[in-house]
Amino acid sequence: MFHLISHGAFKAVLFLAAGVVIHAAGTNSLAAMSRMGGLAKRIPDAYWTMTLALLALAAIPPFAGFFSKEAVLVAAEHTALGDRHVAPAAAGWTVLVAGLLAAVLTAAYATRLWLLAFRGRGAEAPDHGRQPVAMTSVLWVLAVPTMAFGLTVGVITDWFDGHSLTPSLATAVLSTGVGLVGGLVTYGAWRHTTALAARTPMGAVVAHPDEEPALVEIEAIEAHTAAYGDVGDAPDPADPGRLLLGPLHRHAATGFHLDALYAVLFVRPVQAAASLVRFLDREVVDTYVRGSATGARWLGTAVRRAQTGNVQTYLSALLAGSLVLAVAAVVFANVNAGS
Repeated sequence: MFHLISHGAFKAVLFLAAGVVIHAAGTNSLAAMSRMGGLAKRIPDAYWTMTLALLALAAIPPFAGFFSKEAVLVAAEHTALGDRHVAPAAAGWTVLVAGLLAAVLTAAYATRLWLLAFRGRGAEAPDHGRQPVAMTSVLWVLAVPTMAFGLTVGVITDWFDGHSLTPSLATAVLSTGVGLVGGLVTYGAWRHTTALAARTPMGAVVAHPDEEPALVEIEAIEAHTAAYGDVGDAPDPADPGRLLLGPLHRHAATGFHLDALYAVLFVRPVQAAASLVRFLDREVVDTYVRGSATGARWLGTAVRRAQTGNVQTYLSALLAGSLVLAVAAVVFANVNAGS
């Protein structure tokens, strides 16, 4: 509960600050923001509050996220070591190890978000006007519990089960250490990919007046290959995960192919069923509908041809019909009498 409450505070800051950033940048694409300069200066309220919230998200002391995540890890540590018996020791080890791995990843993606959103290198971000006070003031209101809620850890112990929520030295050092490692590795990867992107890119060679354009393009390809390898292999400065994940990056970029698996298991069968339903509707059901309409149209044509407007024709048809009915009546009467 302690972690949920503190998480709600700094995650609310992140969501609302993201709205301010999108409003200021005119886009919700991180790749586009990474190519904008001066965004942090244009929206200082969102910049500072989002920085505080990301530090809390990464569980960096002394922010609320550090104390609340430490409370979870300490409980897992006590359970793993047998000091508490609310769950098996294996469950405690599972939560503890998973929490430390999550601390690395959380710090990594929090650092990446901060770098891409506020440390872009490129043209100045477009000016979409000043953000309303109602949009920015609430960020500072929520920043107060983000910064100070964790400091109440000694006061709110009695609100829960009476166990201390104070961080232990072991988990504090471990979780903060792995979080810093995740953040620093992501920052180093970002710096490296940004430096690579600053080299001579494809097509950046300026043509000499006396040189053929084709020769200039060949030189550009050679310069690009010397810097990056094959054409198209240049690391994206908006994606430091290429160096952070190494050979796993290609699979991670595709969501470890879960979308392809989902497409095979669900999307394609549903599309096939939809195609079958469409075929039955168009070629079977609609055929009967069109057939009934065609039959009614043909019957109407036949009846229309019989309506000549000649009274003698009508009287002849009437007499003929009466004669047929009379003959039929006599025949059926004789048949019934004989039986």
